[in-house]
Parts: sequence; C-alpha cells; structure tokens
Amino acid sequence: MWSLAVEEQFYLLYPVVLLAILRFRPRALPLLFGLGFGLSLVLAGVLMRFRPDIAFYYLPPRAWELMLGGAISLRERRAGSLRAGRYTGPVSGLALAGLLVAFLLPGDSGSFPWPGALLPCLCTATLLAVLRSEYRTAGLLAARPIVLVGLISYSLYLWHQPVFAFARKIALNALTPANYVVMIGGVFLAAWATWRFIEQPLRRSDGLSNGTVPGSCNTGGLACRQRDRGMAGQRLALALLAANARTHDDGARFPSPQQRCQSDDQANPRCSVVAHWP
Repeated sequence: MWSLAVEEQFYLLYPVVLLAILRFRPRALPLLFGLGFGLSLVLAGVLMRFRPDIAFYYLPPRAWELMLGGAISLRERRAGSLRAGRYTGPVSGLALAGLLVAFLLPGDSGSFPWPGALLPCLCTATLLAVLRSEYRTAGLLAARPIVLVGLISYSLYLWHQPVFAFARKIALNALTPANYVVMIGGVFLAAWATWRFIEQPLRRSDGLSNGTVPGSCNTGGLACRQRDRGMAGQRLALALLAANARTHDDGARFPSPQQRCQSDDQANPRCSVVAHWP
C-alpha cells in the first residue's frame, strides 16, 4: 500500500539524517528538526491547492506527521519524560477529546493531509508526551475494548480500504448509513479473525525461522517475474487499468465515477445510463 511505502521511506531516511546531524551538528538538531517539520507542513498546505495527489501520496508533504512522533522520542531520550504537573492530566484529557472530535467530525477526503491530519496528529503527539498511568485518561485507554482495537489495528488498516473501496465502486458512491454500519462490522470481524487465526499463530510459531517469511516473499516475487516474462501485453493492460482506477480515490480530488461518466457523456453515450442510474 502507498501509505506503508511512505512510512518505509521515512524509516529509511530519518535515521540516516538524524545520525548525520548528531554526528556533525548536534547542537543544531532542534533548529534543523523544526525547520524540516515546518517545510513539510508548508509544502503540504501549498500542494493541497495545486497538486492534492502529490500532497497525499508523497513523503515530503507527509513527513511532518511522522516527525511529531520522532520529536517526542528525541525529547524523552535527551531530557527525560515530561514531569507530572498540575495541568498535564487535564491536557491529556483534552488531547483525547480532540481525537474523539477528529474521529466524529464529518470527513472530507480532500482535506488530507492539510488541514485534516493536523488535529489528530497533534492530539496523538500530546497524549504520547504527557500521558501517565495515574491519569484517568490512561485508565480509559487501558479498557479492554480499546486495547482490542489496538491489537487488531493493523488488520483493521489492511481490511478497511479494500472493503470500502469495492463497496463504493459497486454502489457508485450511493452508500446508506446502514451500509456503513454493515461494512464497519464486517471489517472489525475480518480484522479480528485475521489477528486471531493468522497473525497470532505466526507470531507464536516455533516452526518459522527469521528468514522464512522474507524467503517466501522473494520466492513468490521471482515466480511472478518468471511468469510475466514475454507477457508485455498483459502487463500493459494492468498498467492501463491501474491508471484508470486512479481517476477516483479518497486521497485525491479525482472525479467520482458518476462525474467521470457525465464528463464523457458526449464521447460515450452509454455513460449517461450509468451516470443517471437511480
């Protein structure tokens, strides 16, 4: 997935840049870190006006989100954990409330990463910085349902996109609230099953060596590459299909299927049937 690619790019570049700064200009670390954060944030805001697809899919305008967590980790290592004070408990509560607000507000797919990602990222960073076990906020986050969501969060991430994407395509974006309830329930059920019957057994299995999974992935990749040799036509068709699918995506302001059909109405009269389907 593109978001995993952005994360991995950050995880590869961030340590190298950080170590270089600590080696040659350690005193300039706060300044350079703040400069990089600010440039990434400004770039996200600018690109949202002109190239929202780049703002959403590329690392430079998304780096500031990941840098927030890096900044908290650096601060704790260099200055220790934030001391409990008179206001740290209420601040953690406000941060949690901010996360709930960000979750409940009507989403606008055209507002990410700027300004849509700002509130949840800042609230999450604040919680990481000030949360302590004795606060009521920590007790809420330690509740079993919340912990379960955390345990299956990666499976939720993997399942939600294909389920919602296929549902939108099938329904031409005419989904009802009841449809969303069913989809969310299905995603949670699939995520729990994946975590329980695939992720947990794999993590606890003694029969898998450290090289088994990477080796299997490499073998599968070589098999696919061998199978694709001499199949340039099929590969070109897949590329064209991917390019066409990109015309509508939550992350960028591409036209919906209905809008696309309406714009192509004159060129292809059959589109009008789909565009005006009840």
